[in-house]
Amino acid sequence: HQLGGSKEEYIELYNTFGAANYSVLALDFRGHGESDLDYTQFTDEEWQKLVLDVQAARDFLAEQGIYKVVIVGESIGANAAVKFAAQDGKILSLVLISPGEEYHGIKTLPYAPFIKNPVRIIAGIKDEYSATSSTRIHNALKGVKDIKLLQTDAHGRELLKSITAKQLVAEWVELYGDAKINKASETSSETPSETTPENGN
Repeated sequence: HQLGGSKEEYIELYNTFGAANYSVLALDFRGHGESDLDYTQFTDEEWQKLVLDVQAARDFLAEQGIYKVVIVGESIGANAAVKFAAQDGKILSLVLISPGEEYHGIKTLPYAPFIKNPVRIIAGIKDEYSATSSTRIHNALKGVKDIKLLQTDAHGRELLKSITAKQLVAEWVELYGDAKINKASETSSETPSETTPENGN
């Protein structure tokens, strides 16, 4: 979810995918929702720990015997998903809603080239920062990729409220929510470090 959001933003998607017999996990990032922390007090260093929350969710699913995972993230949550997926080649695919080149120090361009599995990006073309960032992220990706720029200025959870955005998410999950991993993902050798220079600037 995005800054100031919670897992409640995904109730509709949760119900849709649950009805289609997918296992669904929605999480509250630290400092949000039912978390005891306060995100308004976070430093950029603390924001980096959102990636650990994604890891914890991934580990929880593995403990339940669920290994085929698609991540749907919005805004800063999309950025955290990019960074995590670059370091975990087992993620089947990603849907990024309103990502940015950088939100609170969580960058995407250094990590995008290391993601080999399918990625769909959805953003509002009038949401200028995210639209520009989305195009640059899309260009940096090396595997199967797709970008949809919708005629709106809606961002993150507001964009996800649209029927079109929901359909685009569902379509991607249906296409790549199983073992359809492209061959490139099996040959990725290294993962980026925090000091990797940014691309596309």
